[in-house]
Amino acid sequence: MVDSPALRCKRIPLPWAMLAPPVGAVQHGAMDCSQRSLLVAVCSIVAFGCGGGDDDGAQACVDEASPELVLPDGVDPESITLEAVLAVEQRFDAITSVGEGDFRLMFFDVSTYDGTPAQILLDSPTCGRVIGQPVIVTRPTALTVTGVRVSGLAGGPVDVGDVTGTYLSDPSPAVLGADPVSMQAMAATGGGDTFPDVDMAGSTTVRFEGVTTRRVGEAMEIRWGPGDADYVEIVMITQDPERPTDPTASNRVLCRVLDDGCHRVPGPAVAWLSIHGNSSALRLERHATASTLPGPTALATVDAVQQHSTTVDLVAGTSPAP
Repeated sequence: MVDSPALRCKRIPLPWAMLAPPVGAVQHGAMDCSQRSLLVAVCSIVAFGCGGGDDDGAQACVDEASPELVLPDGVDPESITLEAVLAVEQRFDAITSVGEGDFRLMFFDVSTYDGTPAQILLDSPTCGRVIGQPVIVTRPTALTVTGVRVSGLAGGPVDVGDVTGTYLSDPSPAVLGADPVSMQAMAATGGGDTFPDVDMAGSTTVRFEGVTTRRVGEAMEIRWGPGDADYVEIVMITQDPERPTDPTASNRVLCRVLDDGCHRVPGPAVAWLSIHGNSSALRLERHATASTLPGPTALATVDAVQQHSTTVDLVAGTSPAP
């Protein structure tokens, strides 16, 4: 772990597992955190928050402290070889006003993972362009657990039973409610690869409200009703219209910021997105995370996610009203 409060090593759930530390980031001890794990260490410096004023009287986005997502006290990321993740995701499409959600469970031995992740070219301390595609040489080894139960869901608890590697639930209109989500699992017997017994509670988080966009100079400002999640992830994607199904023909920008209600995506990132046209997909994700250590080299994480999807006109800076 890094002692500096301005630069912390953070463990980030998938899909950040396939991304490298940001290109051009300050070289610090945090850059040495393991990239083998499903919760890859990513280092941040400063996040843009809200405060002050703007020329038009609106509250301006200014620099504030970075969101901190750290491992339990005293944990060396290099020592983690086994990881379990419960990710509960509630999605809302602002274009269609339709919502649905699901949950995913993952149990893996990450010591066997080897690969080359995509890189992030920073345009600001918290926003970067995803460059290239990840290459997986050796996948992590799937672990088997039994008696898996997910609780705190809007529709009530779900007894999943045995899981080997990954389990994805069927979608339903609502998965996140007012109660914290939690998972229980027991180590499999019989001598196979398994994960230690785990019984942990996470949290929950609320839906985005009041999402708006506008151009401020060359930057794209995104606003939402502030919350108390651990962080907000902003994803913007444009696709080459002549290659609509080719994942290598898209430009993607990722930002991780405080859940304080505003962020400005830098002008160079907006210009890069505009190469493929004036319309960009926009996704905001509000993450509430918790982690625990069920064994000396094992890490378990619960991630409650509220997702808001829309589109944005990169020239006008507008997005459709929900």
